[in-house]
Amino acid sequence: MGMRLTTELYNVQTKRQVWRKADYVQLTRDDWGGVGKLREIVTEYVVRALVAGTVPSMIGQVQTAYLDKGKIVAQNQQAESIASIFGGEELMKIDAELAPLETLMLTKDHAYAVIFGVEHYRDLPQVDYATRDAEMIKKYLVKALGYREQNIVMLLNDRVTRSQIEARLEKWLPKQVNNDPNSEVFVYYSGHGAPDPETNQAFLVPYDGDPSFLETTAYGLKRLYQVLKELPAKQVTVVLDSCFSGAGGRSVIAKGSRPMLITVDSPVVSSQNLTVFTAAAGNQISSAYEEKRYGLFTYFFLKGLQGEADLNKDGVIRLRELGEYVRTQVQTVARRKNVDQTPQILPGLDVMRERADRQLVSLR
Repeated sequence: MGMRLTTELYNVQTKRQVWRKADYVQLTRDDWGGVGKLREIVTEYVVRALVAGTVPSMIGQVQTAYLDKGKIVAQNQQAESIASIFGGEELMKIDAELAPLETLMLTKDHAYAVIFGVEHYRDLPQVDYATRDAEMIKKYLVKALGYREQNIVMLLNDRVTRSQIEARLEKWLPKQVNNDPNSEVFVYYSGHGAPDPETNQAFLVPYDGDPSFLETTAYGLKRLYQVLKELPAKQVTVVLDSCFSGAGGRSVIAKGSRPMLITVDSPVVSSQNLTVFTAAAGNQISSAYEEKRYGLFTYFFLKGLQGEADLNKDGVIRLRELGEYVRTQVQTVARRKNVDQTPQILPGLDVMRERADRQLVSLR
């Protein structure tokens, strides 16, 4: 017995479809429950995920849950709950714990964001949880930081090509900012980074990127900083959950090359409006936080914005507080995994001086 499971997500205001996923489900046993059992799974897990705003990260697992459940029954093994098979309950609990809280931030009409998340690559190892990272970042921008959803571009997986990165950063963003001195820009990237041993430069690796031909298939980090530095915006924030050593984690390197230390912070040091959060130092790796199903750096970056980074308990999270909180938490968890990972802020809190006290979130 087979059936097609189609899930569609609509914007209730515009009535336009914003997301769709279709899968063919082959049941292993006709008398297991059929359509009724599938409806039970969708009702119990997907509807709850929809309410929590996590359908895109949940629905892809419904088919696996259904098939695995059928196999267990067909083999006359003791039935387990669907949650224990594919982690639906656990994922929902984690997402609920990390969900952005209501803040006192007003809606920002001139704030623009570009979000890239590459979990599944065409020819490279996948980056665990990069899709979830990107989706939750967007949620925080809208619900906690005051960004309008129509001012956010989010590209995932095979949509993150070099040409799309160029188009969004070098064409779309400048057009939106349009010489508005009060504009605000946020750029997020979760995926592989790579070093070029010949030029000592670092690159963001798109879906179809090739570590052996970075100059023509990837997007240079130095270029990223220069492009954003030239935007006539009041402030530009870049968050990179990636690494560039080629030593593993969220980085790759051309075959036959050795891991290396990358330093590309010069454009940031001379900028008065650009702030960069990176997941690790140049010779380190950016790791996943398996227990939480997010990138380690992104998880604590979001927890900080949720309120944990309010170190002096004054109801305001400042850039300095967020940087210190994320560095401490990531280092602590990474050490438990026998990994060295120290998030960085460029150009550095000491160099930024009064800019380090910039208010990011005003909590309720």
